[in-house]
Amino acid sequence: MNNDSNKSVEQSNSIAADRVQGSFDEDLVTCSICHMILWKPVACKTCENSFCSDCINQWQQKQPNKCPFTCHYEERKCIGAILKVLSRLQINCCYMQNGCSVAVPYEGLEKHEQQCDYQFKKCEGCQRELLLKDLAQHQELCDQIDLKCSTCETLFKRKDMKNHKEVQCLKQQLQQQKNQVQELKLEFKQEIQQLKETMEQKLKNQQDTIDQLHVKNEEMQEECLNVVKKQIQLHMMQETFDSVYSNTLKIEEHGLVVVLIGKREHSEVRGRNSYSSGINCIKFQIEKMLNNEWISFGVLSQSTPMASTSFSSPSFYG
Repeated sequence: MNNDSNKSVEQSNSIAADRVQGSFDEDLVTCSICHMILWKPVACKTCENSFCSDCINQWQQKQPNKCPFTCHYEERKCIGAILKVLSRLQINCCYMQNGCSVAVPYEGLEKHEQQCDYQFKKCEGCQRELLLKDLAQHQELCDQIDLKCSTCETLFKRKDMKNHKEVQCLKQQLQQQKNQVQELKLEFKQEIQQLKETMEQKLKNQQDTIDQLHVKNEEMQEECLNVVKKQIQLHMMQETFDSVYSNTLKIEEHGLVVVLIGKREHSEVRGRNSYSSGINCIKFQIEKMLNNEWISFGVLSQSTPMASTSFSSPSFYG
């Protein structure tokens, strides 16, 4: 069949009376607008005339709320007598001129015509119109049909199958492999960068931890030192010399320095302070002798006198 014959085929929503088999009350089931057999009919509530639903909808778009019979239009269901007559009709398929010989009940007509093998459909490849019943066989052989290569998944026309398998498929596979390599490189680069960032962050965290430990260690050392300082009774005293028992030494006027004025011999210098138990820091000064000779000295307390003839005094220096 050619395209012109397909264009002339009537649709199921426009049923001519000559498609109905047998006799029937044509006036009862004819649409007052299209003058064809009623299709999915509705009625006017005012005048009770019936119309195809598509016909009256188109009419209402041009003349809202107005019935073709000049009265006010309000839709209602079609009367039962009309529906009963319609349900008994046997109607030839709209594709009868294409070869379909089936007569279908009114209520099954729409479904049949949607699936009828004698309707025309276009080939997906060459776009030629063929009967539905012949389409599948045609498309199995049509050289314009797109095929998908099972190896490289590329689409190609059936007529190019040989060239594709011999040349294009190999090229496509090579390109796919190149693309895969590039994707792997990119993924590897991203993983390396991510690993680098992770390691840098770990190193930074470790360094931060070390710095924190250093600070904490210093704080602990300071705290321990403070504890030790509190535990030790530390007396800081600046000793003032009181008297000497020798002709070779003398005390300066401010009482802090003993000066050598003669030859080196045993001398005794006494201070004014006495000391309690614990650690005591005593500040005093004895000048160095001439000719790199040194004065030897010691510190004695009342409990360890320098000699049995020593005077009882708060402290002794010798």
